Amino acid sequence: MKRQKRYLIPLITAVMMLVVAACGGDDTDDDTDDTPVVEPTEDTTPELTAPPQPTEPTEEEIAEEEIQAAFDDLIAKMDHYYANVSELAGAQDEAWAREVMADWPLTYLGAAETELEGFVHGWARHEADQIGETNVLGHQVDEFETIGLLDTATSTACVDRDGLEYVDFDGEPVDIPQPTTRSSRWEMTWHYIEQDDDGAWLLEEAVVEPDEDC
Repeated sequence: MKRQKRYLIPLITAVMMLVVAACGGDDTDDDTDDTPVVEPTEDTTPELTAPPQPTEPTEEEIAEEEIQAAFDDLIAKMDHYYANVSELAGAQDEAWAREVMADWPLTYLGAAETELEGFVHGWARHEADQIGETNVLGHQVDEFETIGLLDTATSTACVDRDGLEYVDFDGEPVDIPQPTTRSSRWEMTWHYIEQDDDGAWLLEEAVVEPDEDC
Protein backbone atom coordinates (compact mmCIF):
# COMPACT_ATOMS: atom_id res chain seq x y z
CA MET A 1 0.00 0.00 0.00
CA LYS A 2 2.79 2.46 0.75
CA ARG A 3 4.51 1.85 -2.73
CA GLN A 4 1.28 2.56 -4.53
CA LYS A 5 0.93 5.98 -2.79
CA ARG A 6 4.49 6.92 -3.78
CA TYR A 7 3.71 6.37 -7.49
CA LEU A 8 0.42 8.32 -7.27
CA ILE A 9 2.00 11.52 -5.93
CA PRO A 10 4.33 12.10 -8.92
CA LEU A 11 1.37 11.55 -11.27
CA ILE A 12 -0.82 14.12 -9.52
CA THR A 13 2.07 16.60 -9.53
CA ALA A 14 2.58 16.22 -13.28
CA VAL A 15 -1.11 16.79 -13.98
CA MET A 16 -1.14 19.95 -11.90
CA MET A 17 1.92 21.28 -13.77
CA LEU A 18 0.15 20.78 -17.10
CA VAL A 19 -2.91 22.67 -15.85
CA VAL A 20 -0.77 25.56 -14.63
CA ALA A 21 1.09 25.67 -17.95
CA ALA A 22 -2.21 25.74 -19.81
CA CYS A 23 -3.52 28.61 -17.72
CA GLY A 24 -0.32 30.57 -18.21
CA GLY A 25 -0.63 30.20 -21.97
CA ASP A 26 -4.16 31.69 -21.90
CA ASP A 27 -2.86 34.77 -20.04
CA THR A 28 -0.19 35.30 -22.68
CA ASP A 29 -2.75 35.17 -25.53
CA ASP A 30 -5.07 37.65 -23.74
CA ASP A 31 -2.26 40.23 -23.53
CA THR A 32 -1.63 40.16 -27.30
CA ASP A 33 -2.94 43.34 -29.17
CA ASP A 34 -4.72 42.21 -32.30
CA THR A 35 -5.75 45.81 -33.45
CA PRO A 36 -4.74 46.25 -37.12
CA VAL A 37 -2.18 48.93 -37.88
CA VAL A 38 -3.58 51.67 -40.14
CA GLU A 39 -1.03 52.81 -42.67
CA PRO A 40 -1.05 56.58 -43.49
CA THR A 41 -2.69 57.40 -46.83
CA GLU A 42 -1.72 60.06 -49.36
CA ASP A 43 -3.22 63.56 -48.91
CA THR A 44 -6.25 63.80 -51.20
CA THR A 45 -6.96 67.49 -50.49
CA PRO A 46 -7.32 69.25 -53.92
CA GLU A 47 -4.70 71.82 -54.71
CA LEU A 48 -5.95 75.43 -54.75
CA THR A 49 -5.32 77.27 -58.01
CA ALA A 50 -5.32 81.02 -58.50
CA PRO A 51 -8.36 82.42 -60.37
CA PRO A 52 -7.70 83.45 -63.98
CA GLN A 53 -6.51 87.02 -64.29
CA PRO A 54 -8.58 89.40 -66.44
CA THR A 55 -7.03 90.05 -69.84
CA GLU A 56 -6.18 93.55 -70.98
CA PRO A 57 -8.55 94.94 -73.66
CA THR A 58 -7.16 95.14 -77.16
CA GLU A 59 -6.64 98.44 -78.99
CA GLU A 60 -9.70 97.76 -81.14
CA GLU A 61 -11.87 97.05 -78.08
CA ILE A 62 -10.75 100.33 -76.51
CA ALA A 63 -11.44 102.16 -79.77
CA GLU A 64 -14.94 100.61 -79.99
CA GLU A 65 -15.77 101.84 -76.49
CA GLU A 66 -14.48 105.33 -77.33
CA ILE A 67 -16.54 105.50 -80.55
CA GLN A 68 -19.70 104.35 -78.81
CA ALA A 69 -19.11 106.90 -76.04
CA ALA A 70 -18.55 109.64 -78.64
CA PHE A 71 -21.85 108.81 -80.38
CA ASP A 72 -23.75 108.78 -77.07
CA ASP A 73 -22.17 112.16 -76.31
CA LEU A 74 -23.26 113.52 -79.70
CA ILE A 75 -26.88 112.40 -79.21
CA ALA A 76 -26.96 113.86 -75.69
CA LYS A 77 -25.65 117.22 -76.91
CA MET A 78 -28.11 117.31 -79.79
CA ASP A 79 -30.91 116.60 -77.30
CA HIS A 80 -29.63 119.44 -75.14
CA TYR A 81 -29.91 121.77 -78.11
CA TYR A 82 -33.40 120.53 -79.04
CA ALA A 83 -34.57 121.07 -75.45
CA ASN A 84 -33.14 124.58 -75.21
CA VAL A 85 -33.66 126.10 -78.65
CA SER A 86 -35.37 129.11 -77.08
CA GLU A 87 -32.09 129.96 -75.31
CA LEU A 88 -29.45 128.67 -77.71
CA ALA A 89 -30.78 129.80 -81.07
CA GLY A 90 -29.54 133.19 -82.24
CA ALA A 91 -31.08 133.91 -85.61
CA GLN A 92 -29.45 137.36 -85.80
CA ASP A 93 -25.97 135.85 -85.95
CA GLU A 94 -25.20 133.21 -88.59
CA ALA A 95 -22.25 131.96 -86.50
CA TRP A 96 -24.35 130.96 -83.50
CA ALA A 97 -24.81 127.38 -84.78
CA ARG A 98 -21.02 126.88 -84.73
CA GLU A 99 -20.97 128.01 -81.12
CA VAL A 100 -23.74 125.55 -80.24
CA MET A 101 -21.77 122.74 -81.89
CA ALA A 102 -18.33 123.75 -80.61
CA ASP A 103 -17.96 120.74 -78.30
CA TRP A 104 -19.80 118.18 -80.42
CA PRO A 105 -17.53 115.24 -81.44
CA LEU A 106 -17.28 116.22 -85.12
CA THR A 107 -14.30 116.59 -87.43
CA TYR A 108 -13.67 120.18 -88.48
CA LEU A 109 -15.50 120.99 -91.71
CA GLY A 110 -16.34 117.34 -92.24
CA ALA A 111 -19.52 116.24 -94.01
CA ALA A 112 -21.25 115.52 -90.68
CA GLU A 113 -20.46 118.94 -89.24
CA THR A 114 -21.69 120.71 -92.35
CA GLU A 115 -24.92 118.71 -92.48
CA LEU A 116 -25.69 119.08 -88.76
CA GLU A 117 -24.97 122.81 -88.88
CA GLY A 118 -27.73 123.18 -91.49
CA PHE A 119 -29.99 121.00 -89.37
CA VAL A 120 -29.38 123.19 -86.29
CA HIS A 121 -30.40 126.26 -88.28
CA GLY A 122 -33.44 124.45 -89.69
CA TRP A 123 -34.63 123.20 -86.33
CA ALA A 124 -34.55 126.71 -84.86
CA ARG A 125 -37.23 127.75 -87.35
CA HIS A 126 -39.75 125.54 -85.52
CA GLU A 127 -39.38 127.83 -82.48
CA ALA A 128 -40.05 124.90 -80.17
CA ASP A 129 -38.28 123.05 -77.38
CA GLN A 130 -38.15 119.27 -77.14
CA ILE A 131 -39.50 117.38 -74.13
CA GLY A 132 -37.86 113.98 -73.64
CA GLU A 133 -34.67 112.30 -74.84
CA THR A 134 -33.65 110.40 -77.95
CA ASN A 135 -33.29 106.66 -77.45
CA VAL A 136 -30.28 104.86 -78.97
CA LEU A 137 -31.57 101.36 -79.72
CA GLY A 138 -28.17 99.98 -80.65
CA HIS A 139 -24.74 100.95 -81.94
CA GLN A 140 -21.92 98.77 -83.21
CA VAL A 141 -18.56 99.39 -84.83
CA ASP A 142 -18.34 97.56 -88.15
CA GLU A 143 -14.77 97.96 -89.39
CA PHE A 144 -11.40 99.58 -88.74
CA GLU A 145 -8.86 100.59 -91.35
CA THR A 146 -5.93 102.95 -91.74
CA ILE A 147 -5.99 105.26 -94.74
CA GLY A 148 -2.55 106.79 -95.11
CA LEU A 149 -1.78 107.85 -91.54
CA LEU A 150 -5.43 108.33 -90.62
CA ASP A 151 -7.16 105.72 -88.48
CA THR A 152 -10.74 105.28 -89.70
CA ALA A 153 -13.74 103.30 -88.46
CA THR A 154 -17.29 102.75 -89.63
CA SER A 155 -20.25 102.13 -87.37
CA THR A 156 -24.01 101.64 -87.54
CA ALA A 157 -26.60 102.85 -85.03
CA CYS A 158 -30.35 102.73 -84.65
CA VAL A 159 -32.00 105.77 -83.09
CA ASP A 160 -35.59 106.17 -81.93
CA ARG A 161 -37.32 109.55 -81.45
CA ASP A 162 -40.76 108.16 -80.77
CA GLY A 163 -42.61 109.54 -77.76
CA LEU A 164 -40.95 112.96 -77.82
CA GLU A 165 -43.11 116.03 -77.30
CA TYR A 166 -42.61 119.69 -78.21
CA VAL A 167 -43.70 122.99 -76.73
CA ASP A 168 -43.45 126.49 -78.14
CA PHE A 169 -41.47 129.25 -76.44
CA ASP A 170 -44.49 129.96 -74.24
CA GLY A 171 -44.61 126.33 -73.03
CA GLU A 172 -47.71 125.38 -75.03
CA PRO A 173 -47.79 122.04 -76.91
CA VAL A 174 -47.02 122.35 -80.60
CA ASP A 175 -46.83 119.88 -83.48
CA ILE A 176 -43.50 119.49 -85.26
CA PRO A 177 -43.45 117.89 -88.73
CA GLN A 178 -41.89 114.45 -88.26
CA PRO A 179 -41.26 111.49 -90.56
CA THR A 180 -43.90 108.78 -90.40
CA THR A 181 -41.19 106.40 -89.21
CA ARG A 182 -39.68 107.81 -86.02
CA SER A 183 -36.71 105.40 -85.93
CA SER A 184 -33.68 105.95 -88.16
CA ARG A 185 -30.49 104.16 -89.10
CA TRP A 186 -27.18 106.03 -88.89
CA GLU A 187 -24.31 104.86 -91.14
CA MET A 188 -21.21 106.65 -89.87
CA THR A 189 -17.53 107.17 -90.63
CA TRP A 190 -15.15 108.16 -87.84
CA HIS A 191 -11.59 109.49 -87.83
CA TYR A 192 -9.12 109.40 -84.97
CA ILE A 193 -7.82 112.97 -84.71
CA GLU A 194 -4.80 114.01 -82.63
CA GLN A 195 -5.55 117.05 -80.46
CA ASP A 196 -2.97 118.73 -78.18
CA ASP A 197 -0.92 115.58 -77.50
CA ASP A 198 -4.14 113.63 -77.13
CA GLY A 199 -6.62 112.11 -79.53
CA ALA A 200 -10.32 111.45 -80.00
CA TRP A 201 -12.65 109.66 -82.38
CA LEU A 202 -14.67 112.30 -84.24
CA LEU A 203 -17.57 111.86 -86.63
CA GLU A 204 -16.61 112.62 -90.23
CA GLU A 205 -19.74 111.58 -92.10
CA ALA A 206 -23.22 110.32 -91.26
CA VAL A 207 -25.96 109.05 -93.53
CA VAL A 208 -29.26 109.10 -91.65
CA GLU A 209 -32.31 107.40 -93.14
CA PRO A 210 -35.71 106.43 -91.68
CA ASP A 211 -35.86 102.70 -90.95
CA GLU A 212 -38.89 101.14 -89.33
CA ASP A 213 -36.98 97.88 -88.84
CA CYS A 214 -34.28 99.53 -86.80
